[in-house]
Amino acid sequence: AQIKGKGGSGLPQSLHPSVIYFVQKPCSECWRLPRERIPFYDLTFLISGCAEYGIDDAFYTVRAGEAVFVPAGAIRSARTAGMRCVAFNFTLPPDEKLVLPPIIPFAGNRHMDLLFAEYDREFFLSGQENSLKCQGIFLWILSDMLKEPCHHNAHVRRMKEYIADNLSDKLSVA
Repeated sequence: AQIKGKGGSGLPQSLHPSVIYFVQKPCSECWRLPRERIPFYDLTFLISGCAEYGIDDAFYTVRAGEAVFVPAGAIRSARTAGMRCVAFNFTLPPDEKLVLPPIIPFAGNRHMDLLFAEYDREFFLSGQENSLKCQGIFLWILSDMLKEPCHHNAHVRRMKEYIADNLSDKLSVA
């Protein structure tokens, strides 16, 4: 994953997304997105079910526990036989660009359900996709998507998480 923009290392010091659309909903077998070029980024998380997304001339089957990333300027289409999803459409300033793989697993991320619920709650309360709290939550979600996938086994990942969650405690090998 890459973030491109200003900064000494070629990476921006920060990312400034503006969410222009947010939805958390079920989609029936009739749901479709027409084939069209989109001027925004689309990051959609499948909570259940599956969907087929077209991104330019490539087609991807996206399953529950995976997110689909469609970059700004791409030609997007989609259809499903039934799914539940959380979708964010967002823009970036002209000097920033986000590059992610088209399919990103997120099922192992223990925070994602809480982040979706809190974003939905804050959006409902404030009525603004870009309230300060919504921006923070969306940046947290993007940060998790930018992490390189862990190719270690699940035991190593759980040990690292335990250590990170208990840094202030006295730890032992046991």
